[in-house]
Amino acid sequence: MTPNRFQPKARGRFTPSRPRSVTVTGRSRSPRVGAIARDAMHSATRIELAMTDGVGWLTAEGQLDLTCGDRFIACLREVRHSDLQDLVVDLREVTFIDSTGLALLLKADGLSRQNQFALHIVRSPAEIVQAVLEATGVDKFLPLVDEPPTRD
Repeated sequence: MTPNRFQPKARGRFTPSRPRSVTVTGRSRSPRVGAIARDAMHSATRIELAMTDGVGWLTAEGQLDLTCGDRFIACLREVRHSDLQDLVVDLREVTFIDSTGLALLLKADGLSRQNQFALHIVRSPAEIVQAVLEATGVDKFLPLVDEPPTRD
């Protein structure tokens, strides 16, 4: 029987065996493969921002998760530097949301409070999105609406 490397010796001391050294060699991915992977990752979500007449429309389509965080934040930066009265975050085409997506919505809420414009988050009809918002409790304090507001 070979001794377990973490078994104590007779004196009660542990003596781990020497780990074997492993050399990993590999080639870096070609730029083309990296571009294809990035395009596939970003194709899961579409984020667009349009601003007209003091209203910003941030539309998300697909998954609101880690893959779109940078683009969502970039849109919020544009909003921050504009003179908006309202920001509508349209989630009607969102099919999935995770903790990153929740954090993005909370950032939009914080930005609206800081810059004093009205935020309207249009709910997604996807059951998983509704369940995540309810389970986390953010549906209680985020300004969620069923339909986008209309301008009179």
